[in-house]
Amino acid sequence: YLDPEYFQTSQITEKSDVYSFGVVLAELLTSKKAFSFFRPQSHRNLSMYFVSAMNEGRLDQILDKEIVSDVEYVIEVANLAKRCLRVAWRRKTKHERSCYGVGGNKDH
Repeated sequence: YLDPEYFQTSQITEKSDVYSFGVVLAELLTSKKAFSFFRPQSHRNLSMYFVSAMNEGRLDQILDKEIVSDVEYVIEVANLAKRCLRVAWRRKTKHERSCYGVGGNKDH
């Protein structure tokens, strides 16, 4: 759950919390652990695999099939997870804005 920037700076920031939240969302959406040696190498790190799959339009292939009953909501949560996990995006955005949540406002 550690922010990749932690390995460069050895500091935990609000952005680290945003990243960790993204990992938790990805775990919930896929029913996979954050890291596993039992998956193929390109899939071991769930956060990287999740963002890659979303960028390639393959979200439907990685979601837990049991949670797909409300597709619109699942896609919004997946997009929130992606925003939290994208390192370059997090550097440019304040913590409060990045996790305003589903629907784009902080009340959700």
